[in-house]
Amino acid sequence: MDDANTISACHFKIIDGTAVIDKMAYNWHIPKILRVENIKKGDVVLVRARDKLKPVIVVNVFRENIEDTGRSYSSVLRKLETPPELVNVLKQENQKSEG
Repeated sequence: MDDANTISACHFKIIDGTAVIDKMAYNWHIPKILRVENIKKGDVVLVRARDKLKPVIVVNVFRENIEDTGRSYSSVLRKLETPPELVNVLKQENQKSEG
């Protein structure tokens, strides 16, 4: 989505070579300079959460008119490379949803 300015994303951690994805999704703002990166569902991005830098997995990308909603979010800092353990979990989830 070219005009997307907000993501919903979940925290995850890798335990014993397996990725565990949290169920709760949070929102972050995509700065204009990062919109050219074409962030999409399944990408891993770096965000500031509780005064720490954390990687999160994107579950939704959308356009939100900040002037209308009056909301403000912390910004996405940069797009990261997706770890292989997380790629395997995403493939399994896609197969479950298709089958």
